[in-house]
Amino acid sequence: MLAGFLVILFDLVIINWTLTLPQGALIWTGIFMLEVVLIVYSSSLARIAPPALSRVHADLIEKWEASGGLVTMVDSLSQDETLTLLEFSRKHFGEYVAEAGTTPKGKTWTVKLSKVGSQILPARFEEGRPLFKVILYRRDLARQKGIRRPWRTIYREDSTLQLVKPGPLIELPNWIAD
Repeated sequence: MLAGFLVILFDLVIINWTLTLPQGALIWTGIFMLEVVLIVYSSSLARIAPPALSRVHADLIEKWEASGGLVTMVDSLSQDETLTLLEFSRKHFGEYVAEAGTTPKGKTWTVKLSKVGSQILPARFEEGRPLFKVILYRRDLARQKGIRRPWRTIYREDSTLQLVKPGPLIELPNWIAD
């Protein structure tokens, strides 16, 4: 953003020169508007590195992989930590070929899925922020063992999160209720 402002200051310095050119005002206006657009949208264009996964969670994922377990659960994650955990597990485990076939014309096709699937459950509120439980399961192992819903093999407590207190009951008109 600072560089954009410096370029605009440079433009103001050379405004007299550009105005002496034929159609100089049009050229200067176009360049100036381009620079303003770059300054306004520069924060959305900048690549921000995702937060790194904590060593504790990375070790947990690596131990789970080494154990060969089908399912694991990670508890008390913030929204950012949840997204980082999912991205880490996707990159760490990679993909596998779920289906393959051949078209009538002889072309082969494959369907690749991430080896790790996930279920995100609300856990509780802490300091006004929701915390989540993440159930991670190995799709490739579940397919080999013939388990259709591997996330159900782990014990889940009641994970409903009450965000709104229930209000008084309202009686609906007959035309809605029927």
